[in-house]
Amino acid sequence: MNDLIPGKHVVATDFDGGEGILVDLNTKKYYQLNETAMVVWKGLENGKSMGEIVADITSAYEIPADHATSSVDMETTIMGHPKVLEAAVIAVPHERWVERPLACIVPKPEHKGALTAEEIYEYLKPRVAKWWLPDEVVFIEAVPKTSVGKFDKKVLRDRFKTWKP
Repeated sequence: MNDLIPGKHVVATDFDGGEGILVDLNTKKYYQLNETAMVVWKGLENGKSMGEIVADITSAYEIPADHATSSVDMETTIMGHPKVLEAAVIAVPHERWVERPLACIVPKPEHKGALTAEEIYEYLKPRVAKWWLPDEVVFIEAVPKTSVGKFDKKVLRDRFKTWKP
């Protein structure tokens, strides 16, 4: 790999405080980056070479695999909310980060129209890492299912393929 290419080789996610996560899509390793390293990432987006990045990212360190959260883990966590019946988390296009999570939530019938995205975020904040919080929460009538009753995320991804936050 001669140069890291944003959106192809590496994806970075920043969160409050200027820190972020850098994911090497080739090795599947995660690195937590401080504010300085995020500046380097922004330099990468502006054409810095791999050599310049290696010289600058001295403050990055590998994150253990248990810090990575799957969409199924996020769905299970969301469905732990007492007002949620079902939840599916899908990746939707994002201009800067290539993809970001979108939570598609079905409220329990007695909470339809009353459950808010803010309630979901407040419920998730103490339970998941900041960078795994969905960018958006949408409320849907039902999660599409396959013929055997599994969540059919292909249908949701197709429905939200042009989603703009």
